[in-house]
Amino acid sequence: ATDQATEQATEQATEQATEQATEQATGQAEKLLDYCQEPRTTKEMMAFLEMNHRAYFRDNVLLPLLNANQLKMTIPDKPKSPNQRYLTVSTTDTKHE
Repeated sequence: ATDQATEQATEQATEQATEQATEQATGQAEKLLDYCQEPRTTKEMMAFLEMNHRAYFRDNVLLPLLNANQLKMTIPDKPKSPNQRYLTVSTTDTKHE
Protein backbone atom coordinates (compact mmCIF):
# COMPACT_ATOMS: atom_id res chain seq x y z
CA ALA A 1 0.00 0.00 0.00
CA THR A 2 2.91 2.33 0.73
CA ASP A 3 4.32 1.96 -2.78
CA GLN A 4 0.95 2.82 -4.26
CA ALA A 5 0.58 5.89 -2.02
CA THR A 6 4.09 7.04 -2.92
CA GLU A 7 3.38 6.51 -6.60
CA GLN A 8 0.15 8.51 -6.40
CA ALA A 9 1.81 11.33 -4.48
CA THR A 10 4.68 11.46 -6.96
CA GLU A 11 2.28 11.50 -9.89
CA GLN A 12 0.23 14.28 -8.34
CA ALA A 13 3.30 16.36 -7.49
CA THR A 14 4.65 15.92 -11.02
CA GLU A 15 1.34 17.02 -12.54
CA GLN A 16 1.19 20.09 -10.30
CA ALA A 17 4.79 21.05 -11.03
CA THR A 18 4.25 20.63 -14.77
CA GLU A 19 1.10 22.72 -14.62
CA GLN A 20 2.84 25.48 -12.66
CA ALA A 21 5.82 25.49 -15.01
CA THR A 22 3.53 25.68 -18.04
CA GLU A 23 1.56 28.56 -16.53
CA GLN A 24 4.78 30.36 -15.65
CA ALA A 25 6.21 29.87 -19.14
CA THR A 26 2.97 31.06 -20.72
CA GLY A 27 2.99 34.17 -18.56
CA GLN A 28 6.62 34.84 -19.42
CA ALA A 29 5.93 34.37 -23.11
CA GLU A 30 3.07 36.86 -23.03
CA LYS A 31 5.16 39.43 -21.15
CA LEU A 32 8.07 38.90 -23.51
CA LEU A 33 5.97 39.26 -26.66
CA ASP A 34 4.66 42.54 -25.31
CA TYR A 35 8.22 43.66 -24.47
CA CYS A 36 9.52 42.71 -27.93
CA GLN A 37 7.31 45.12 -29.83
CA GLU A 38 10.70 46.77 -30.35
CA PRO A 39 13.73 44.67 -31.36
CA ARG A 40 15.49 43.27 -28.28
CA THR A 41 18.70 41.36 -27.65
CA THR A 42 18.78 38.05 -25.81
CA LYS A 43 20.45 39.83 -22.92
CA GLU A 44 17.69 42.44 -22.74
CA MET A 45 14.96 39.80 -22.84
CA MET A 46 16.61 37.73 -20.12
CA ALA A 47 17.05 40.79 -17.91
CA PHE A 48 13.42 41.74 -18.50
CA LEU A 49 12.28 38.28 -17.36
CA GLU A 50 14.87 38.25 -14.55
CA MET A 51 16.44 35.09 -15.91
CA ASN A 52 20.12 34.24 -15.66
CA HIS A 53 20.49 30.87 -17.31
CA ARG A 54 20.98 31.46 -21.02
CA ALA A 55 20.51 27.83 -22.13
CA TYR A 56 17.29 27.49 -20.14
CA PHE A 57 16.01 30.77 -21.58
CA ARG A 58 16.90 29.70 -25.12
CA ASP A 59 15.38 26.22 -24.87
CA ASN A 60 12.27 27.03 -22.85
CA VAL A 61 11.36 30.56 -23.83
CA LEU A 62 13.09 31.80 -26.97
CA LEU A 63 13.03 28.73 -29.24
CA PRO A 64 9.38 27.84 -28.56
CA LEU A 65 8.37 31.41 -29.46
CA LEU A 66 10.50 31.38 -32.61
CA ASN A 67 9.15 27.96 -33.62
CA ALA A 68 5.59 29.14 -33.05
CA ASN A 69 6.29 32.17 -35.27
CA GLN A 70 5.45 34.52 -32.41
CA LEU A 71 8.94 36.01 -32.39
CA LYS A 72 11.21 36.60 -35.35
CA MET A 73 14.89 37.35 -35.77
CA THR A 74 15.93 40.67 -37.22
CA ILE A 75 18.83 38.90 -38.97
CA PRO A 76 17.41 35.46 -39.85
CA ASP A 77 20.40 34.58 -42.05
CA LYS A 78 22.77 34.93 -39.08
CA PRO A 79 21.10 33.49 -35.97
CA LYS A 80 24.29 33.82 -33.91
CA SER A 81 25.10 37.37 -34.94
CA PRO A 82 26.07 39.63 -32.04
CA ASN A 83 23.71 42.17 -33.60
CA GLN A 84 20.79 39.74 -33.54
CA ARG A 85 17.56 41.14 -32.15
CA TYR A 86 14.17 39.55 -31.70
CA LEU A 87 10.86 41.13 -32.55
CA THR A 88 7.28 40.11 -31.88
CA VAL A 89 5.53 38.95 -35.02
CA SER A 90 2.45 41.07 -35.48
CA THR A 91 -0.77 39.53 -36.71
CA THR A 92 -0.42 41.49 -39.96
CA ASP A 93 2.98 39.82 -40.57
CA THR A 94 1.56 36.32 -40.31
CA LYS A 95 -1.36 36.97 -42.67
CA HIS A 96 0.95 37.59 -45.63
CA GLU A 97 2.93 34.36 -45.31
